[in-house]
Amino acid sequence: MPITRPACCSKPIPRRISTAKSGIKPIDGKIFWHLSGEYVSEDLTKLKVIVAMQKAFAKWQPYFAATFEPTSDASKSAIVIRFMSNDDEEIPYQFDELTLAYAFFPEGESLGIDSDMYFNDAHNWTEMHTDDGFNLFKVAVHEMGHAFGLDHSDDENDIMFPTYQANDDVIITADTVDGLRRLNGWVPSIEKPKTDFDLAAIFTKGEKSLKRLYSADLRAISEMLELKTHRRKNDMAEAIAARIAG
Repeated sequence: MPITRPACCSKPIPRRISTAKSGIKPIDGKIFWHLSGEYVSEDLTKLKVIVAMQKAFAKWQPYFAATFEPTSDASKSAIVIRFMSNDDEEIPYQFDELTLAYAFFPEGESLGIDSDMYFNDAHNWTEMHTDDGFNLFKVAVHEMGHAFGLDHSDDENDIMFPTYQANDDVIITADTVDGLRRLNGWVPSIEKPKTDFDLAAIFTKGEKSLKRLYSADLRAISEMLELKTHRRKNDMAEAIAARIAG
């Protein structure tokens, strides 16, 4: 994500030129991510970075059937997160001066450089946007979109807009959600709040529940009534016999 111009990275990265063909393929229903212990932020503690990443994944979670899970094992992680500078020899592509971060598009289970995210440690990372710092959580949500296979959005209110907006707003629009649907082949089920009650269904369920919960009590009550009726008949017979005898 650049600060002022529409490109996430200074050099062309093949899988960043157009939208990916598909999203990340989960492993046993999970998408694992790993924060590198070797390449960490110089501005925030590791704990604060982890919290920001957890929040960012949680922001995307409602639109995925798979769950996001952190792991200490980078080799099984679809998304590996690193803070690097142009001085690092292992950096895949040099950062432009105005580039905050970049990410690779997914490929299968993305067990390699695919879907990995790189943050430019030459910039000042903060928990919230400031005059001299960039909101790590916000930029992470944007780069995760690329790691999932999303391209940029033309809507400046959408988190996938190509340039950083100087605020703390993080908005995922319906258009971006639709893009995820096409990538993952899954439609998130959003239940509409119930405004009307299905009384027939409620009573049917209630009747079944009562029968199940109180069947033993009902049998006991029935037996007790039968016993009382039997005793009452006996009492009446004895009274009649006594009257006749008297």
